[in-house]
Amino acid sequence: MKVFLIAAMSADGKIAEQEHQSSLDWTSTEDTQFFVEKTKEIGTVVMGRKTFATIGKPLKDRRLIVMTANPDSQAGGEGVEFTSNDPATLVGRLQAEGCEQVIVAGGASVYGQFFAAGLVDEVFLTVEPVLFGQGVPLATDFGRVNLEFVAARQLNSRAIVLHYRAQRSFMKPVAERTPDHQYRNLLKKIMEEGVDVKPIQGEGSRMILGAQMHFSLENGFPMITERDLSGRFMVGALGEHFAFLHGARTQEELKAFGCAWWKRWVTKERCDIFGLPEGDLGPGSYGPAWTAFPTAEGKQIKERPNLRTHIISPWIPQYTIQHAELPPRKVVVAPCHGYLHVLVFPETKQLSVHHFQRSGDIPVGVVFNMIQYAAFTMMLAQVTGYTPKELVYTISDAHIYESQFEHVKELLAREPRPFPTMMLDSNVKDLLDFRPDHFTLTDYDPHEAMVIPTPV
Repeated sequence: MKVFLIAAMSADGKIAEQEHQSSLDWTSTEDTQFFVEKTKEIGTVVMGRKTFATIGKPLKDRRLIVMTANPDSQAGGEGVEFTSNDPATLVGRLQAEGCEQVIVAGGASVYGQFFAAGLVDEVFLTVEPVLFGQGVPLATDFGRVNLEFVAARQLNSRAIVLHYRAQRSFMKPVAERTPDHQYRNLLKKIMEEGVDVKPIQGEGSRMILGAQMHFSLENGFPMITERDLSGRFMVGALGEHFAFLHGARTQEELKAFGCAWWKRWVTKERCDIFGLPEGDLGPGSYGPAWTAFPTAEGKQIKERPNLRTHIISPWIPQYTIQHAELPPRKVVVAPCHGYLHVLVFPETKQLSVHHFQRSGDIPVGVVFNMIQYAAFTMMLAQVTGYTPKELVYTISDAHIYESQFEHVKELLAREPRPFPTMMLDSNVKDLLDFRPDHFTLTDYDPHEAMVIPTPV
């Protein structure tokens, strides 16, 4: 079901100079002709009661549906239907009837309802050469909508039609999202029930075995709100992920993608231990593993979506296993995350990812990994033609280091807020073409930023 929106507006963004004003009073004849042509082409037209009142009659050769709170008390003549359905219910009903496309024709409240519901696919805006300085805005009571330019058409010497494609969000409106407590509950469980251990990092930690979180992506992008991870933090997380998708294994390659935090792990002293040059993560690291086998490009998903073998692994045993009878392993940090099982549901055109992490620093590393694999789920869904559904996040060794305990107490004192909205540039069709500027984060309302230490 495709939903179009058509409107005429002044150069300062008003669809009328005053309430109850018909666009016929101030728009050009060519715009009226365009409206008739486009609405006849689509066939089914939806508008609000006030807009219908400015027309006052059925639209010839078109099905007209008028949205109103009191459909039983209305009269509009043959070819006019009145409904109290909300946009989502109306679109669902029309789709069930076999209707393939509908065009929304006003007014501001109805436009806003369709935008807020995330139902609009394409927009046609006629811009007339007049400034009202006041009046009725294009739409009301909706959040940000990103538009992609498709084309422009000059109607006459003065007016122009702008054609845009709207980026539909599969996420609920922010007001309908439920604050997610899974991350906070995991921190609390480790602090209260965890086992104290002494890992190889030389600093004690508290851990539990086998933690799992389920993130329904319609409830927002799983980027924690207990502390601010926007800006350079988010860019660094995405940059690291893109670098590894491209096979990066050195500090310089990671920096080129916007990730600068590996320097402490690839010093000369640490690399010497594994017989690697300074700045080299090694052939057993994420990038070489992900690119050594043709698993990340999505071809199998497109051709055989029902398979249960859409698996990506960062683990190359001969480079990561170590004991006295073997030479030093060929990786500075054995891959902690990045074990992925992609589940595809062709019947509903949805895609989910189950991510497994062998070792997770919950206050620091995991929050950035959550960003990476939620983004990956969205990226893979986009390039394979599916809607992202769920990120299931499993951690085998989930731990908090002793130096992080006080910071965690502060995090636990902060109440989670609704997850933000993340939008992708829909023009990107290849997994390897994504970059941080193809991601737009909105509706993010975190607590203040916090820098938390982590041992090397």
